[in-house]
Amino acid sequence: MKIAIIGTGIFAIATASLLDKNLDNFTIIGRDKNQLDDLKTGNCNPKYSNYKIKATLNTELLDDCNFNNYDILFYCLPTLALNNRYLSTNSLIVFTCKGFRENFLFESVKNYVLLSGPSYANELISEKYTSFTVSSFSLKNCEIISRLIKTKYCLLYTSLCPKSIELFGIFKNIISIGCGLINELDMGKNVEASFIIKFLDNIYKTFDINKSELYQPAGIGDIYLSCSVNSRNYRFGKNLIYKTNKIPNNTTLEGLDSLKQLNSKLKDNLINLFYDLIMNCPVLSPNEIKNKIINLLNY
Repeated sequence: MKIAIIGTGIFAIATASLLDKNLDNFTIIGRDKNQLDDLKTGNCNPKYSNYKIKATLNTELLDDCNFNNYDILFYCLPTLALNNRYLSTNSLIVFTCKGFRENFLFESVKNYVLLSGPSYANELISEKYTSFTVSSFSLKNCEIISRLIKTKYCLLYTSLCPKSIELFGIFKNIISIGCGLINELDMGKNVEASFIIKFLDNIYKTFDINKSELYQPAGIGDIYLSCSVNSRNYRFGKNLIYKTNKIPNNTTLEGLDSLKQLNSKLKDNLINLFYDLIMNCPVLSPNEIKNKIINLLNY
């Protein structure tokens, strides 16, 4: 079985650290030749981590790669990098990204698995205990991927509702931005909790999802982790009152990207109201932002 990771960033390395426990060899596919050279010669990408991969490692440039040469692909790039090249492959593709671009995965892909949960990459590499939801329409695919990544410090839960798992992954990053903003405005944890409830209720009303999936690691577990200061989306929300909604260079911000895309795709008043608030934060006073948040909660 030929297995590859698409991406050379920190979560790609974290994924490699899991495969490393169960495979003798695999491939890492990426755009940056220098990083691929480091991985090929030293089994390490020092730009992101000092972790040394123990398996025999092959590397391949993304532009030269034929994905159909692989049985399984772990997609560890941002959602915005997704295109038909990835979505049309015959390989089983495992998505670790949690964002939205143009269409939902459950609308456009058939042979796929979602790997989602409260999983900071650095903690995963350090072998700190974590949990994942492995989700697919196919139980067989869930079992295949679970065997590849299971370790003694990685607890796995199976879900056959990838639509619900995908939606939680998308919206938890959007929720995180709002909670960061509320926190920096010192509105209190009660308001943060109310904001989370408001968005979860809206998800249930807008989409036909399985509510029991909220109890998965990819549900409440990932929402909890994302609404903390170590989350990029949460920190972005905290910085909004300082008159900027610009993303720092070389930073992936799935929450803002997804919010922009969903604002265009969905006729959803809550999403539209929150998008307008985020875009207008630089010209609003703290009190005006607070009032808009309260209005949003009362909507």
